Amino acid sequence: MPSLSISPNSLLVIVSAAGTGMDSDIKKAISPKNILEHIINFFTFGGVTRENKKNYLHILELMTNALAQKKNQIGMDTSLHLNDINGCQVSFTPSETDHNYITIEVKKGDYSERYNINSNKFIKVCQALEMRNELGIPQDPIILTECGKINLRGVDLSFKDLSHKNLRNVDFTGSYLYRTNLFGADLTKSLFSDATLTHCIFSCSTLKGAVFSGADASHSFFSGADLINADLSNGNFSYATFSEADLSGTDASFANLFRADFRNADFTKVNLTCANLKKATVEPDFLTDVSEHPGAQIDNLIYANTLPAQLSSMLSPVLPSSCEQPPSAS
Repeated sequence: MPSLSISPNSLLVIVSAAGTGMDSDIKKAISPKNILEHIINFFTFGGVTRENKKNYLHILELMTNALAQKKNQIGMDTSLHLNDINGCQVSFTPSETDHNYITIEVKKGDYSERYNINSNKFIKVCQALEMRNELGIPQDPIILTECGKINLRGVDLSFKDLSHKNLRNVDFTGSYLYRTNLFGADLTKSLFSDATLTHCIFSCSTLKGAVFSGADASHSFFSGADLINADLSNGNFSYATFSEADLSGTDASFANLFRADFRNADFTKVNLTCANLKKATVEPDFLTDVSEHPGAQIDNLIYANTLPAQLSSMLSPVLPSSCEQPPSAS
C-alpha cells in the first residue's frame, strides 16, 4: 500500500475536532473529503480512514499527557504544545485578538495553518480528558455529547471514591455507580438517566438540575443534598434516604419512593404526580394538599414524630448540618 502523508491543513481539521470533542466534528474530521482533500482513491479509502482515527487517538493521548504536566491549571490562558504528529507541531494558545477563542496552529517546517476554537469548549474538553485520566477510564473519541456535557456514558465507577469532586455537567447516562461515594460532590446539571446508582452516597452533594429519569437509585443516600429543580421522574428511589435534603421544585412524577426517608426534607413545589410513596417516612405537615398531586400513592405513610424512639434510631441517621463525611458505603 502506498505511503500517505497528512498535510498540516488536513491535520488541523483533526486537531480542531479533538479540541471541540463533538461527535459531529469527529465524523467530519475522519472524512476523506476533509482530511485528504486531493487524494480520493477508493483503493486506499479504508486505510486512510483507519489512519485518521489512529492519528486522532494519538492526539488525545498527547493532549492528556500535556495536561497532566499542567497539574489542574486549566483556564483561559492555558497553552498546550504537542510534537511529532506526522512530523507536525501543534499548539493551542489563547487568541491574541479575542479571549473567547483558543488558536490552534499546525506547523511543519515553514508552512503553518491556524484555526480558532471556542475557549470554553476547549477548557471543557481539557477537563474531560483530565477526568477520564484521573478515574482510570480509557479515553473515548466522543469527548463531549451533542449537548456539550462531558461524556461518561456507560462507564463503570462502582466502589469509586469521588467525594467532593467537581463533576458538573457530566453525562452518566447508563453508567454503573454501585456503592460509589459522591459525598459533597458538585453534580450540578449532570445526567444519570437509566444509570445504576444503588447504595450510592450523594449526601451533602450539589445536584441542582440533575436528571435521574429512569435511574435505579434504590437504597441510596441523599441526606443533606441540594436537589433543587432536579428530575427524579420514573426513577427508582425505594428505600432511599432524603433526610434534610432540599427537593424544592423537583419533578418526582411516577417515581418509586417506596419506604424512602424524607425526614426534615424541603418539599416546596415538588411534583409527586403518580409517585409511589407507600410507607415513606415524612413530616406531619407533608402533603398538606394532596389534590395537587393526582395519582400519588400515599398509603401507610409513616410520620416522623410518631415513630417509636427505638425504631427511629434504626433508620438511617439524619446527617448534621455540618455534613461531616459518613462512614464508607463499602
